[in-house]
Amino acid sequence: MAKLSIWVHKNSPREALYCLNIEYLSLIIYDNTEELREESLSQSLSSLIRLQQLIINVDEDIPGLWEALYGRNIKKLGVFVKCKVKYKESLARSISSLTRLETLSYYVHKDSSGLWEAVRGLSIKSLTLSNFYGGFSLNHKELLSQPIVSLTQHETLNISLWEDSTGLLEVLYGLNIKSLRLSYIKWKAVYAESFSQSLLSLAQLETLAISVNKDSPGLWKALHGLHIKSLILRFNATVKHAESLSESLSTLTQQDKLRIKMECDSPGLWEIVHGLNIKSQSLNSFWESSAVEAKYAESFSQKPLVLMCSMRVLVCGRLFMV
Repeated sequence: MAKLSIWVHKNSPREALYCLNIEYLSLIIYDNTEELREESLSQSLSSLIRLQQLIINVDEDIPGLWEALYGRNIKKLGVFVKCKVKYKESLARSISSLTRLETLSYYVHKDSSGLWEAVRGLSIKSLTLSNFYGGFSLNHKELLSQPIVSLTQHETLNISLWEDSTGLLEVLYGLNIKSLRLSYIKWKAVYAESFSQSLLSLAQLETLAISVNKDSPGLWKALHGLHIKSLILRFNATVKHAESLSESLSTLTQQDKLRIKMECDSPGLWEIVHGLNIKSQSLNSFWESSAVEAKYAESFSQKPLVLMCSMRVLVCGRLFMV
């Protein structure tokens, strides 16, 4: 057995976990009426010598929870917290003790200073900030900005937001990351200029992935002149400003990979990639196992596309399996 996901009562015995030969463990801890049996949980986690990835999911920040993580040899940690972090010093001490940690993911319900302080000075390579429901709202940019800047080995940043904000954009400014993934549940064009400045400040950025529910010309203009090598675009809606996107793509002179994921075909979408000097281009369904009905792909055979192997494309009534 390589993976285990389990719901546990705070005071339920942890002996069932002892010495299991697993690499992945997801613990969902419920019932916040009593204190956690910290020693029992800590001993069980210590016995999992092959454990590489740990997911902790709690409704409340409870005494003893973070201490149980201290000194674990895991490489990936996911923290799901539906409340404000009360024991932030304990959380910071335990996370800083994870000397092999490479990937840290926060899935939170509320913006909490305790979570951000725990990030400060870590040697992680990848950081994810999100919300239980898909997007995250940043209310205190100054509390997140300094801890992120302190991540000297940081290469990848993934952020999923309910709505964009100047606070988030300023947090991004000047980071030495190589990969940035942004998911916007809502996009407000009023912040387009700030977004553009932040992207241009990322001198080491090689890969940019953007997922949007709403198309906006200001969003695509922010891509203008970037020195990225790889661009991934995920459309949850019809592309209405294909011309603006096409113009920005033509300015990405160092780009050698373009991937577009979409729910449905859009007017002008196929023309976006026409004439681009890109080594690798792919177009596939938003849902990997489903088909894309390409209603506007009259010139499909003339476009220099490399389609994903698992994709089914319906072009002008004909089904192509590629």
